[in-house]
Amino acid sequence: MKIRTRSLAGRPLRRSPVLIVAVTVAALPVLFGTVRAAIPDGATGKISGCYAISGGSLRVIDTDAVPGCRADENRLDWSQTGPPGPTGPTGATGPTGPQGPPGTSGYHLESTAVAVSGGGDITVNVLCAGGAKPFGGGFNLSANVLSVLASYPDAGGWVLRVHNGGVAGATVIGWVVCAAVS
Repeated sequence: MKIRTRSLAGRPLRRSPVLIVAVTVAALPVLFGTVRAAIPDGATGKISGCYAISGGSLRVIDTDAVPGCRADENRLDWSQTGPPGPTGPTGATGPTGPQGPPGTSGYHLESTAVAVSGGGDITVNVLCAGGAKPFGGGFNLSANVLSVLASYPDAGGWVLRVHNGGVAGATVIGWVVCAAVS
């Protein structure tokens, strides 16, 4: 007995080879995209497969769809990336960079010792030699009756204002760190 298939219009349906190929080709990207999206595993990046104990055939599996291998297979997992390779050779020397900004040179210390009479005040100017600029300064006091009222830089050195609260004279040493600026 032969079964005939008819369309709604009553005509026999024909299976056209062109139609079958067109439907198959249209379905392939959908099927391939589904399989491609699941292998390798998105969370671990591993590719999993089942290796047949007898015969040695290997089939790649989607671990979300097929969590394990059959009894006659062993599971194999591998990564898409291997271990790091050896360090490569040193690259060529790059071009010389641009000239840097002007800097400082010739750091040196200048100091001045000054006597302060009992009950007196004095201003001490410690100057940088040769056009050098001040970078810092300070003082040493010879007696605990001396008080520093001010200590600050000026254009050519360091300035101190000192008061002697005692009756005898005492000495203050002012100093400045100088350097050439180019």
